[in-house]
Amino acid sequence: MTMHLYIPIQVYVFFFTSGEFVYWAVKPIPVNPTFIVNTVHFQKPRIIYPHEAAAVEATGYALMVYLANNRMKEATNIMKWLQTMRNTIGGFGSTKVSIKSMVAICTISIRAALHIRML
Repeated sequence: MTMHLYIPIQVYVFFFTSGEFVYWAVKPIPVNPTFIVNTVHFQKPRIIYPHEAAAVEATGYALMVYLANNRMKEATNIMKWLQTMRNTIGGFGSTKVSIKSMVAICTISIRAALHIRML
């Protein structure tokens, strides 16, 4: 078995889905509260939940596995959840989590841009 197949086996136990979002966590993490003013969608300040950093890291790793297997459709929903987990300065819970998640988000962005260019 190749190395990139180990990660989804380890994090599959913690798989959650919430509407269009897909993520991996020990416990479910509620979606950020939002409100709409004159058809403009606003997010209220995020509430930090326990185990959030581990969820972001596991989801970032899972996103990289989906990208390695060219599963862009599923990867898009994972990326959407990661984008909602950013703090007010654009990072995540810690430096390690921020780096892993940003690498995954940048990778999917590059692949999406290449896919659009090829059409």
